[in-house]
Amino acid sequence: MTRNLPLWRGRGGADGRLDIRGPARIHPWADIESLGDHRVAMAMTVLALYSDAPVRINDTAWIATSYPTFWDDLNKVGGHAEQHRGN
Repeated sequence: MTRNLPLWRGRGGADGRLDIRGPARIHPWADIESLGDHRVAMAMTVLALYSDAPVRINDTAWIATSYPTFWDDLNKVGGHAEQHRGN
């Protein structure tokens, strides 16, 4: 998680803390790597809802291991996500 936060000027500490400041919009700089971790993929997806531009999050298929209806639920609360093959 801390690997991806600097892409959006966020901060995560080695002590396990995560600093979140709002309501500023996020400006993505690069593709986001979930590193095969469903928790990272879900967290970065929710963070991407505050982006001014489309965000690509790689390896999102892992989300189904813990939350099979994540994409349906995201869309129900107003999010929009497009899954691509191989992701």
